[in-house]
Amino acid sequence: LILLIAAVLTFGKRDFYLKAKAPLQPVNKREVFVAQGGTILDLLVEDQQMVEEGQLLLRLRNTDLDVQLEDVLGQLQSTRQQLISARETRVLQGKLLDEEEAIRLDGQIAEMQVRLESLTRQHELLEEKNKQLEIRAPMTGQVMLAWDVEKSLKNRTVDVGQVLMSIADLSGDWEVELFMPERRMGHIDTARKNGAGTQVAYILATDPKTERIGEVKHLQKITQMHEEEGHSVQIRVGVKNAEIKDPRPGTTVTGKILCGRRAIGYTWFHEAVEWVQANILF
Repeated sequence: LILLIAAVLTFGKRDFYLKAKAPLQPVNKREVFVAQGGTILDLLVEDQQMVEEGQLLLRLRNTDLDVQLEDVLGQLQSTRQQLISARETRVLQGKLLDEEEAIRLDGQIAEMQVRLESLTRQHELLEEKNKQLEIRAPMTGQVMLAWDVEKSLKNRTVDVGQVLMSIADLSGDWEVELFMPERRMGHIDTARKNGAGTQVAYILATDPKTERIGEVKHLQKITQMHEEEGHSVQIRVGVKNAEIKDPRPGTTVTGKILCGRRAIGYTWFHEAVEWVQANILF
């Protein structure tokens, strides 16, 4: 009986799948980043709200930027007044000034003109940064904002590059973003060389009884750190919209990629076999 079981596990073949979990996401979505750091004053949208491109989503305040703007504006006004006064003096007293005094006054006027141009550029740059404190929707779609983040956003300090929310087009195509641990990627690479590894069977957490089929659209070339899976490779899987009724962003999907046929025993215990090979036999 033992020999029979061993023979079946060794020589019997079955489909070899690698499983991974992932969220269901719209293909057309854009993340909303912080372009200029500051403190959030007003959050003007709610989770799942529909917004138009360019619509104001939230306002920030940067105290340091306010101080810089006020300082530059003060210097601008002071320099303008000094320049006006110097020019008036040069015009009204031009014939009365000796050559040395006229040269000195012309030099002051030229210096103030250069300073005024520099301050004007600084003011324009600061105003541009100030405009970035108003964050607007990059596209038309639905706001995707985690409930806990929504509660904590107001009066929260955020940094440049931080992601605050996403805007998604729910009427377009959908996809699954699988994160496959890098230790399994050798099987997938081998399968793809042999013409397999492109078909993905998956189930939705909202409908676990129905198995659906998708196709690998893109396999990322680099490994990245994933919160749950560790070092992983992103695999984007296209799904058929008609097969999913009322799709919801973030719905948990369990997917399995067909990597050809292997011995039954290996399909069951391949991770244990690989661990022994890497940690004991190596």
